[in-house]
Parts: sequence; C-alpha cells; structure tokens
Amino acid sequence: MVPMAEKSQLLSSLKNAVWVIVDKNKIDNKIFSSDDHGCGADFLELFDYVFKNYDLTVEREGCIFENRDFETEKFMYHIKEQGDMLRLSCEVKEL
Repeated sequence: MVPMAEKSQLLSSLKNAVWVIVDKNKIDNKIFSSDDHGCGADFLELFDYVFKNYDLTVEREGCIFENRDFETEKFMYHIKEQGDMLRLSCEVKEL
C-alpha cells in the first residue's frame, strides 16, 4: 500500500481533489462498512453521496486535471490528458 503521506502529496497537487480519511467515525454501514483497505465501500452509495454533496460543475471545457508526473519511493506515475479521458501509467523506478 502507498503511505498516507504520498497519497496526500499526490492529491494536494490535483485541482478539485478532496482528501478524506475513512476512520471508525466515518463507518456508517451504508457507504463504508470498515476502516480496512477498501473501506468495504459501496461505490453506488459513495457516488450518490458525492453527487448530492459536492459541486461537480466544471468552469471550462476540457479536463480539470493538468498533465502531471508524480514520484513515490518505488514508482513514477504519469497522468496525461488524452482527448476526453485521463491516462494513468506507472513505471517501477530503478533503485
């Protein structure tokens, strides 16, 4: 698993990203049923919650992300806009 500090660093570099840590206080047995990896998430409930509680409108045409390379201890990630899609690729760094 990726350390929380690396996840936080990546997400803080993205526009419109929200960083939420699911701990025991967030377990509602509707969206999240555990605080283990994956959170026992019901993604339909999660998407429903996000659509109802966050403004997802985009002020400009095109992608809301910028092309970006992100380096962790072991990997190099590349996020690239390709048409209307984002492409995420990953390569193992040479040690």
